Amino acid sequence: MTAVREQTRAGGERGTSRAPAGGVQVEGLRVLRQGTPVLQDVTFTAPPGAVTALVGPNGSGKSTAVAVIAGDLAPAAGRVTVSGQPVSRLGAARAAQLRSVLPQEVTVAFDYLGAEIVALGRRPWRGQERATERAQVVASALAATDSSAAADRRVLTLSGGERARVQLARVLAQDAAVVLLDEPTAALDLRHQARTLTLCRQIAAAGGTVVVVLHDLDAALSTADHAVLLDRGRVVVAGPVEQVTAKDLERVYRHPISIVSHPVDGRPMVLPARVHAASQPSSTCTGRWASNPSID
Repeated sequence: MTAVREQTRAGGERGTSRAPAGGVQVEGLRVLRQGTPVLQDVTFTAPPGAVTALVGPNGSGKSTAVAVIAGDLAPAAGRVTVSGQPVSRLGAARAAQLRSVLPQEVTVAFDYLGAEIVALGRRPWRGQERATERAQVVASALAATDSSAAADRRVLTLSGGERARVQLARVLAQDAAVVLLDEPTAALDLRHQARTLTLCRQIAAAGGTVVVVLHDLDAALSTADHAVLLDRGRVVVAGPVEQVTAKDLERVYRHPISIVSHPVDGRPMVLPARVHAASQPSSTCTGRWASNPSID
């Protein structure tokens, strides 16, 4: 996003970011699905100029929280503001100028070119830029996600990881002050995972607000400034990543976990207990994979 903004500025003032200062405030959020609470009394702040990671086990409410912040899901109670504006009062067009969203799953119904997908991110700014400026932003976003080669390819011919990077480029091209990313690294290889997390840091360094859902706890605590640890729809910890302890993680994930300082950068490093190839755990499988004590 930083690269996108800088290259757009080079094209003229009309191409500069029009998004106001970011920041997300979530207060007393309660969400019901078919009458069942999936978020209860969730409160946290994602400040501008920082990366805030939402972490927690499957079903803890991370994606639901992102949907409410984005304005795609109405809560039963509570208040959410984006860039100081109540999400509940925002129309779709205004919301698209304030925040960009990468959902956990993105379905493309038509076989657009990669560049056409990314250009959709510029729709909130229609009428406020020249075609050459828009094309420059699209090219910069594709380059930022290492997706330039996908610009002229049909999106349905791309691999899952390539499609994920094109969708991330669309989010960058939108150039909103608040960026919501739901598992942006899930389909990516090691290098592109690192590149995506670096982009998160660059957005924050440029003053943007990043809220990112990550299942990789080590990546979350090493990349983010703040963390929100959720369990069964409730906040366990919300604050600087240093406040998240191994005891918190073990209690939430129900798995042995250690947190140590990285020997190179000193950031928290999360070490879940590993499964070793030589170990012989008691089987919980059924059918043909169940342990059979009669077999040596």
